[in-house]
This record gives sequence, structure tokens and C-alpha cells, in this order.
Amino acid sequence: MTVFFAGLWPIIAKFGIAGTAVAGLLAFAWFSPLFKKTALTIAACLICTTAAYTIGVHDEYKRGLAQWNAAIDAEQAAGEKIRANAERDVRPEPPSGLQDDRWNRDSKAP
Repeated sequence: MTVFFAGLWPIIAKFGIAGTAVAGLLAFAWFSPLFKKTALTIAACLICTTAAYTIGVHDEYKRGLAQWNAAIDAEQAAGEKIRANAERDVRPEPPSGLQDDRWNRDSKAP
């Protein structure tokens, strides 16, 4: 259970602090006739900040996931290219030698 929440504890703590602060501000606004508008404004700003933080965390997760997938795709494409080159170099040849060798190792040059 601890491994599942390993990276989430800071986020959960921030939501807990923000939720407690908003609840306190709303309670203060309920009982205070003088500072009601100020408390509601601060609570609204805190809610907006928490929402922006949530969107940022979600977007950063999606960005990291996209980078990870792009790296895997690039590595897979490079691996397929290397495999194709290796299969081309080691393909079965007739007994006469290396006729289609890309390095021309069968040439009679001195």
C-alpha cells in the first residue's frame, strides 16, 4: 500500500492543507459579517490555485508519459533498422561468395 502512494503523498498533503484552509475560510465567512467578502475572495483564490496545481500535475504526467513513449518508439525504430542491416549482411549467399556485400570484400583489389 505504501508503494502505491509513494509519489502521491506530497500531492495528498497539499490537497489536505488547501481543503482545510478553504473549510476554515468558509466557516470564518459564515460567522464574520465584517470580513465575509475578503474570506470568500481568499477561499476562491485558494480553490483556483489548487485547481491550477492539479491541472499542472496532470499535464506534467501526460508530458512525461509522451516523452517516455517517444523514447521507446525511437529506440524500437533504431533497433528495427539495426536488425534489418544485420539480416541483410548475414543472409544466405550462394556458394560462390559474397556477391552483394556492401563493403565489397570479394573484390580482387590489391
